[in-house]
Amino acid sequence: NTTYTYNATAAKTITARFKANQYTVTYKDQGDGAFSGTHASSYPTTHTYGTATTLKTASKTGYTFEGWHTDVACTNKVSSLGATAYTANITLYAKWTADQYDITYKDQGGSTFSGAHEDGYPTQHTYGTETTLKTASKDGYTFDGWFTTSNCIGSAITSLGATAYTASITLYAKWTSNEETKYN
Repeated sequence: NTTYTYNATAAKTITARFKANQYTVTYKDQGDGAFSGTHASSYPTTHTYGTATTLKTASKTGYTFEGWHTDVACTNKVSSLGATAYTANITLYAKWTADQYDITYKDQGGSTFSGAHEDGYPTQHTYGTETTLKTASKDGYTFDGWFTTSNCIGSAITSLGATAYTASITLYAKWTSNEETKYN
């Protein structure tokens, strides 16, 4: 505040000018962690008192953005900052939900899966979490594992890496006939 003293000998009009306060907008993840996503272009970094601020979306590989929240637990969702709702710096928290991808099982070459799955086999893979695969069985055949290519070349896999997939997954069962094993 500045004080001015005037010795007026005649009537004067004094006009006060006010500049609206600006508050910093900080972005974090739910639970108060560092923001781990990517902001949409032109996202606001300040909020000016007296003017509503529209918030932008965010993105993160393997996750769905569930919006900005004003609390660490992400229970109070906001899409904008009200013109006169804030009189201090603002922290917003991103809520993320891990994406889930369907797992389809087929036989080598791409035909319909002809075996029987072990109990508890996964039908979905959640991004950020490793998915352990179960074995399979088929009368008269030995199960040689799951493969990510229809020709079943290379090494069989026993799990899906936590961040290795960002779309639906097809796994191929490789079978060896027990008859072929007898005559080799």
